[in-house]
Amino acid sequence: MNPNELKMLIALQPNIKEAMGEHYDGDMLYSIDAEGLFAYCALCDVQKNYNTDKYIHIPLTIDPVNPERGLFGMLDKTKLWWLRTYLNGDVQLSNSDFQSWRAATPTEAILKALCEQWEVKI
Repeated sequence: MNPNELKMLIALQPNIKEAMGEHYDGDMLYSIDAEGLFAYCALCDVQKNYNTDKYIHIPLTIDPVNPERGLFGMLDKTKLWWLRTYLNGDVQLSNSDFQSWRAATPTEAILKALCEQWEVKI
């Protein structure tokens, strides 16, 4: 995870939590300390009733089990989406409305698109 991705994930938390719905057993919760990002709970047990407002949720970029809970599944479903990789390693996410977001990783490109979709300023 790069600093840009972390900044966007923090800004998008209300939207991500709403899109993910209920907290599932196994969701990854993270806390940020002075040293940087560290995992709080790798396999959180929903029965323990953690105060999840103190932590950030970092969903999978693409969730193979529950696609709608992954970042890619949170994109506007009324549009077609595709990723393109350039020879220099950059990635471009584009949609059927001729919008595109270029970034260093697919996750960063998707987060940029989600920021625009949900009108979150970084």
